[in-house]
Amino acid sequence: MADDRINQPKLTVRKITNDAINRNSSKNANAGQSAGTSAAAGRSAGNHGSNANNRRSTPKKKRSVWKTIRWFVIPALFAASLITGLILGYSYIGGEEASEVFQIETWKHMIDLIFAEE
Repeated sequence: MADDRINQPKLTVRKITNDAINRNSSKNANAGQSAGTSAAAGRSAGNHGSNANNRRSTPKKKRSVWKTIRWFVIPALFAASLITGLILGYSYIGGEEASEVFQIETWKHMIDLIFAEE
């Protein structure tokens, strides 16, 4: 009888209560999982516990920094590259003075050239 206990593998059973199941299902619904995936499939892939369902665990401060970058820095870089491209294109390719890019008469003349009747 003692030999049977020594040779048997030790099994651990995790008790799952209804509260734990309800918590996991509400997290899955809030995480927006598709119909084809389940919480068990996420856990079997190596993601254990509630961290598998809590994908957005970045702090609010870090998210606000990225929001600031998205809304202010990227458009500022776009505007700077646009102005740089206008200056380089008009002065180096066109052979004119770079300060003329910012004059309204220059752009009126270009529009007249583009949309002129032949």
